[in-house]
Amino acid sequence: MGNISDRMTNALLLADKCWERANKTAPEFVEEYLRIAEEKLRTVSTIRGEEFKKICAQNGLLRPPQLHPNTWVSGVRVLKNLGWITAMYSVPPEDSHNHMPSVTLWRSNVYFETLREGTQNDTELPAMPCPTGGAQSANNEGDGVQVEVREVLQETSNERI
Repeated sequence: MGNISDRMTNALLLADKCWERANKTAPEFVEEYLRIAEEKLRTVSTIRGEEFKKICAQNGLLRPPQLHPNTWVSGVRVLKNLGWITAMYSVPPEDSHNHMPSVTLWRSNVYFETLREGTQNDTELPAMPCPTGGAQSANNEGDGVQVEVREVLQETSNERI
């Protein structure tokens, strides 16, 4: 059995592969996941990593059967890479079905950026950091952001594998 860092390295590679597959085979799932996550992150200052799957289910988004169950974990990793969330510390899971002894409590950078800009509403969001540098609008009203985000995610995914 490998040491912790080998297992972690393998887990991160699997996470990247899961999200890359989601981008290729279920782009509608990826776009809806990002939309739901962004919407939730506007309204909370912190969030447990395990909550994203539950929030998606509450919004009618289920994992397509062709995707690995770890796609949910991959999605949280993408939100971190986009700069939308920042890890704070580990906490016990709240969901009894969770097989992990702890989950990450995340700071919602979207929430705090929205407060800083004074635009805490549903129609206007401030620019958010883009993984390629610079900033990118977070509004989803036909401006092509989700397509651009998906392309950036695909590019960064290919670089890591």
